[in-house]
Amino acid sequence: MKYEAACSATLPRIHAISTGTVRVREASLSRWGGSLSSKARILLDRTMSEPLPVWVWVVEHPEGNILVDTGAGSGLSRPEYLRPFGRVQSWMMRQLAQFEVAAQDEASARLASCGIKPESIQKVVLTHLHCDHVDGLGAFQDREIIVADDEWRHPHFAAFPLMPEKMLPNRVALRSGVIPGFQNAYPITRAGDVFLVATPGHTFHHCSVLVISAHKHYLIAGDAVYSQAQLLADRDAGVDADFRLAAASRHALRVFARKNPTVFLPSHDPEAAKRLRAGSILEVA
Repeated sequence: MKYEAACSATLPRIHAISTGTVRVREASLSRWGGSLSSKARILLDRTMSEPLPVWVWVVEHPEGNILVDTGAGSGLSRPEYLRPFGRVQSWMMRQLAQFEVAAQDEASARLASCGIKPESIQKVVLTHLHCDHVDGLGAFQDREIIVADDEWRHPHFAAFPLMPEKMLPNRVALRSGVIPGFQNAYPITRAGDVFLVATPGHTFHHCSVLVISAHKHYLIAGDAVYSQAQLLADRDAGVDADFRLAAASRHALRVFARKNPTVFLPSHDPEAAKRLRAGSILEVA
C-alpha cells in the first residue's frame, strides 16, 4: 500500500512524505489495564494493524528547509538489519512491527520525487529516537540534527545502532515559558515560527514540532498519538512508555487546539496528508 505525498495549500509550505508503511500489533494502539498488563497484551497479541504510513515532514522556510524525522529505511524490511540490537531486542522489534520499505521509499529518494532537493535540507529535527524516525539519518548526517537533550540522555528503546557512528547532534535544552500551553519548548528558527515542544509519554522525553503562521498552526506530533482520532477520544496507546505523561500531553494538545486553529499531523495517521492538503482544523469539544 502506498500513501501519496501531500503539501499544504497555503503558506507555510509543509510537505508530508511517507517512507513506506508499518504494521503494528493492534494491542499497541490501545491500553488494557496497567502498564505491565498492557505491555504483556501486546506481546501476546497476534493481530496486526492495517499498513500505517511512516510520514516525514518538510517545512519550507526562508532560513533553510527543515526535515522533521527521517523515516524508515529499506533495511527495516530485512530481519538481519536489526542484529546490532542484540538477539532479544531484534527479535522483539521484528515481532512488534513489520515494515514494508523499498529503496525508492527512503526519505532522500522520496524528497527528490516530490521536487524537493535533498541538499536544500538545512536542519533535521527528531521528535524521538525510535527506528522508524531516525533510520534515514545517514543521508542527512552532515546537516544540523536537532534533538531534545533529555531524549538523547534518557532514551526509551532508542535506535542508536542504526544511527551514523560519528553523528554529533545539536542536543538542545527545552525551557519553560516559551510557548503558552506547553510546559517546555525550544525555538528552531531565528524567526520564532518553528518550535520543538515537549509532548512526553510515548517516550519519556518525546517532542513534537509546532509551526506557527498568521492564520493557522501546524502541529507535527510524531508519536504523541498515532492518530487524530486517538487524541479526540483521549485514548492511551498500549505501547506508551508512561501513560500519565501521555495523558498530560494529550490534554495540552487539546487545550492548545481549542485556543489556536491547528492542523494536527501525527506520524502514522493515514488521514494526516489529507488534512494537510485541505488545511483541516482540529475541532476539539
